[in-house]
Amino acid sequence: MVTELIDLLSKEDSLVKPLLQTFTFARRIGNEELAGWALNELNGYQNTNNHYDDKNLPSYRFVRHNMVGVMRQNGRLTKETSLPLSCFGDILEEKLSRRIFDESIATLEGMVKNSDNQYIIKVLPADFCSGLTQQAKANRHSFEVISCREIVGIPEVAGIIIAIKTKLLDLLLAIERQYPSIDIMSPNFNTKSQLNTTVNYYMGQIYNISSSGIGSLVNTGNDNNNTINNDH
Repeated sequence: MVTELIDLLSKEDSLVKPLLQTFTFARRIGNEELAGWALNELNGYQNTNNHYDDKNLPSYRFVRHNMVGVMRQNGRLTKETSLPLSCFGDILEEKLSRRIFDESIATLEGMVKNSDNQYIIKVLPADFCSGLTQQAKANRHSFEVISCREIVGIPEVAGIIIAIKTKLLDLLLAIERQYPSIDIMSPNFNTKSQLNTTVNYYMGQIYNISSSGIGSLVNTGNDNNNTINNDH
């Protein structure tokens, strides 16, 4: 099955089938770490409360983007320009400088395939702009955010897909190297135990991601102290 998966990754443009087969493979060897990761990539990173701590997302699910807007200062409106993120404080600046993409792999692939231009643009609501204004005033900056948009380049989204594919392929090739006859081995307890040791090593040490089971969040291992939610 590992060899078939490697071939599938090399031939398929979409990651849906390879991830489904990865999920099946993970369940067969009893590895909840890999099964949980594959399922999160297939379904998207959302828990039952439709909220998560963003430090529990893989680092490749964050991309840099540009925040642009119109501001009012000294009674005058500016032209649309990049927002001065440093005026909102260090923590919020970090939040605003990156965009979370927690969608399913099929949704990400659709964004890249069906995009009419090179950017994904999202107009942010008035209450978000109001919150930025309040934060700027709290930091002693006298301007008002009238409107705001976030702009992400399509290549940034494509980069997420490539990261998922290369990480999965790297894992499968490692398994194939260590267990060249893996596809003809009988699935006995010792074989499963050896496989799980290898899988967990690559999930935890190389990818620096792990999960506590199917549908759970993935832990990137980063000790982020961010407290402001940016899942707008």
